[in-house]
Amino acid sequence: MFTVSLLFVYFSLLGYLLLIGILYYNGIRIYSPVENGKHLKHIFVLFTLLGIYGAFTGDYPHFGQILHNLQYNRRYMTHMETIYVDIAKYVDYNYTLFRVSISILSYSLLYWILKINNCLDYRVLFFYAIFELQYAIEGRQQCSIYMFYLGVYLLLIRKHFLTGISLMALSLIFHKSGITALAILPFLVFKFNKRNLWLSIIMFPFIVYIENSLLNSYLSESDIELAGSNYFTASDFSRTITMKIVYVMRILLQYSIAIWLLRKTSWKRSKTGRISAKLLYGAMYITSALFFLNIDQLTPFDRSLRLWWIPMFVILAQTLHTHFKRNRFLINTSFLYIIFSIGYALLVYRYQPNCYV
Repeated sequence: MFTVSLLFVYFSLLGYLLLIGILYYNGIRIYSPVENGKHLKHIFVLFTLLGIYGAFTGDYPHFGQILHNLQYNRRYMTHMETIYVDIAKYVDYNYTLFRVSISILSYSLLYWILKINNCLDYRVLFFYAIFELQYAIEGRQQCSIYMFYLGVYLLLIRKHFLTGISLMALSLIFHKSGITALAILPFLVFKFNKRNLWLSIIMFPFIVYIENSLLNSYLSESDIELAGSNYFTASDFSRTITMKIVYVMRILLQYSIAIWLLRKTSWKRSKTGRISAKLLYGAMYITSALFFLNIDQLTPFDRSLRLWWIPMFVILAQTLHTHFKRNRFLINTSFLYIIFSIGYALLVYRYQPNCYV
């Protein structure tokens, strides 16, 4: 059994909170519009270190156990994509080196996404640390998400067609949920006006009906097997009442922030803003539809929520007041969000006692 010391867990959690404090302190000292900073690479080094040693997420001992099982049983069946099994084998099943590989890849991709969109700024990184970092350091999915969005922005902003399309295609092998990201692409032709918004709302029940019809057709074909298909038939993770309340509050906060950002309309002033607004609306639409999948499992819905953050941060960068403290709604919401996120993590420790010593 792979176990983690609770002292190590709380030490890494303290490091995470200190990082948030550093970003906030530097953010309030800036009084200019968001733009690429010159001395922020050290923050990405800290992100990477946290990705390697951040043991305060529920998946940290989980993936450690998977590598332990693979080391002693090469035929062990794991839900991880083949690329991660290959990485584990390449680093001789050393868990630290495994996390080093994933962290360097994911935060290098994130760095270029923010740089391309001219939002490599302490204030944007503060909100990234609040909303996304805790889940990014769990590993795997963020590699796929960041690869997908880097491909989209390279394709549409820098006109690097071959590189952009290649990255989007490559993102599919880094996480099975990458197929959900591709479903967002049709929304790039979406035009924001009242007629289209109402049309998309009216169409929503039909989209849900179609997705459930396709799901039923897939489940009736016993000889068809897709990566991650166990999510369609397995029962949902058990949560206590408290965990359910905290989980729902986090989701409501995320919807509130996304809707607030789209209503600001300051994103209309730039091409990156307009592209990101379409991506965000598409991600919200797909996520909302996945919530109504006729399955006893929230994982597809939950995983798709992470597709929102990158376009949200790009829009947020164009929405922020230059005086950081005046962004009261975003700051207050972010602190509420981090309280619920850490609270949820602490509940995980309590209800998974066999993983911690």
